[in-house]
Amino acid sequence: MVALKLGRRAALIAAYALLTSFAAAQDVRVNHQVREHQVREGLGANLPLAFVQNAGQWGSDVRFLARRDGMAVQLENDGIRLKLQQRYGLSRLRGVVLALTFENARSEVQLEGLERLPVAYNFIQSNDPACWRAHVPGYGKVAYRGVYDGVDAV
Repeated sequence: MVALKLGRRAALIAAYALLTSFAAAQDVRVNHQVREHQVREGLGANLPLAFVQNAGQWGSDVRFLARRDGMAVQLENDGIRLKLQQRYGLSRLRGVVLALTFENARSEVQLEGLERLPVAYNFIQSNDPACWRAHVPGYGKVAYRGVYDGVDAV
């Protein structure tokens, strides 16, 4: 994991750059994988990026999570964690994690989903129905309210 300590302005710029580049990422394949790309497009690869709210399906540090094509963005109370992974062969996986924290941020930061998407997510992760999460909302954007006095990050 790479941890960076950034000032207030640099942290906001870096977070914005990461999230906008993540949202704009396109799945580019070489010629022998064109068919896979066509299938993926048909299965929703061009849908908007969805930040799924944590309703107890993940650890308590994750407030929202967005995934796409080997990338994941975890929005946490104190910052953003970007995970990039690439599969080599059937069982090998390589990746990197970049953690951005809002240095000297307020401890009372509130995360709020914006632009609710017309979809819901269901998580069935065990045989125990008490652990299931249904109709979990997804959002097009997430706002960090009150990162610094008078400063929100979207």
